[in-house]
Amino acid sequence: MQSGDQPGLGDHESTVEGDTPSQRPSTEIVHTNITLANNYRLELSKTMLALSAALFAFTTSFPPALMRIDYPMILACSWVALAISTIGGLLNLYGWEKFYISYRDYHRDYRCGKAYRKWITRGRRVAHIAQMLGLIVGISVLAAFVFVNRTNVKLAEAKETKSTTDNVSVVKVFK
Repeated sequence: MQSGDQPGLGDHESTVEGDTPSQRPSTEIVHTNITLANNYRLELSKTMLALSAALFAFTTSFPPALMRIDYPMILACSWVALAISTIGGLLNLYGWEKFYISYRDYHRDYRCGKAYRKWITRGRRVAHIAQMLGLIVGISVLAAFVFVNRTNVKLAEAKETKSTTDNVSVVKVFK
């Protein structure tokens, strides 16, 4: 080492090919990065799709636990937003399928394939934005509905059951 903590010009640390800005990344590194990006994108879409579908299913099943529903239109707006998110997610995944299959379908006609992929990419982006915004709006509006109706939740009802050991009536509260 020369003065201070700075390495000298002659000191070389071992680096991986494509690791420094002046080097061009290898094909293997580029392929790995593309694979990681595609896996992340796919998992993000699948997670948002699962969340929107699960929230939609959950919210359609809990209204019987409410004594009354204040502002039911808030819940309806949440359902619409979650449905838009779900449809957007499905269209986004379908768009990626069409995008990748276009390389096989247009392998002999590069210009047509490129034009088709450009059209598909526009549709995918619109679907992805619809998926993300639908999920954000759906969760936000659902949170507003829960806040407005938080005092309307039914308490657990007392149920009378017979004990099998001493034939005494016991009241149990199910929560």
